[in-house]
Amino acid sequence: CAIGRPEVPSPLVEANFFEAARLHVAVCREFDCEIEPHVSQQIQEHFVRTRQSSLNPDGSSSINQSTLHQWISLARLISISKGEQTLSQSSWEQMLYLESQRISRINNH
Repeated sequence: CAIGRPEVPSPLVEANFFEAARLHVAVCREFDCEIEPHVSQQIQEHFVRTRQSSLNPDGSSSINQSTLHQWISLARLISISKGEQTLSQSSWEQMLYLESQRISRINNH
């Protein structure tokens, strides 16, 4: 490997990584992760703001209950991955950052 060139993972290494990631998510789903009232309030406020800002002319929005469920599920998985038993504000913010990165990649392709 030349200096400055990142190593490209082999298909086997990549397959092992994705299998480990799937196993990690499956295990994390078995744990409970509560949402404290103040974090729940912040989640609700963010959802309402985001939904209102994404309204189409016909009044519909791409942000819906399914989106909220996905966000909460991802934030819980992040909290559990960090060993937390409650969904923390930092895990919520980390999920929002990752979600913004995902949407940016979609919009740039």
